[in-house]
Amino acid sequence: MQEIREKLKDSPQVLKDKIYFPERWPPFQFIFADDKARLYVMTFKEGKNPNENIFDIFNPEGIFITTASMHVSLNDPFFTPGVPLDSWVTIKKNRLYCLREKSSGYREFVVYKTIWN
Repeated sequence: MQEIREKLKDSPQVLKDKIYFPERWPPFQFIFADDKARLYVMTFKEGKNPNENIFDIFNPEGIFITTASMHVSLNDPFFTPGVPLDSWVTIKKNRLYCLREKSSGYREFVVYKTIWN
């Protein structure tokens, strides 16, 4: 949040007036489901490696089953919670498809294979 405000500091006031920052945010950044009805909840916790976030994963009944550390770029610096992102992150047939930001700043399309034990 502070990062966005910093980027907007030199913007015209008319632009700043159009952006609303709520007092409270949900305890997660993003959620999506796979084709087996498992729910993936992207938390605000940092992952094991740089640019990774911790995802809490729940089974179809809503029972917590595990966590995973994944590098998933949600979109641009003006990401707004609640914006539909299902075209950027999805899981089908045990493959996670997403965008990932490279160190150069460019985004690349990546496919991860998911393995369930």
